Amino acid sequence: MPEMPLTSNLEETIRLEGTCADWLTKCVQALEKGRFSRICADPESLIIDADYRGMTVDGSIRLSLTPERDQAVIEIHIIAAVDNVCAFFSPPLERILRAFKSRLPIRHAKL
Repeated sequence: MPEMPLTSNLEETIRLEGTCADWLTKCVQALEKGRFSRICADPESLIIDADYRGMTVDGSIRLSLTPERDQAVIEIHIIAAVDNVCAFFSPPLERILRAFKSRLPIRHAKL
């Protein structure tokens, strides 16, 4: 039986001006640009799941959007394997978060 990798998780919340429907589309586009795979977006539940794989990174991201007044609140939950040598020098959780957030079209957002 193969050993399960050692994993860690990261959670972050961002608040953005606009509707959840608009941000759902923008989040999917950011994931596509960030080279995430198996992107599965559910417009009814406002949840997006995707995988992120690279030579030294293996993880997944879940985005849950909820409306709050005139904003969309995005709960980011990332799980990644952290049991390789490269994880010490370049944390996989941060790399996955950066791959997503750096491609979001945000200007004056409250991050």
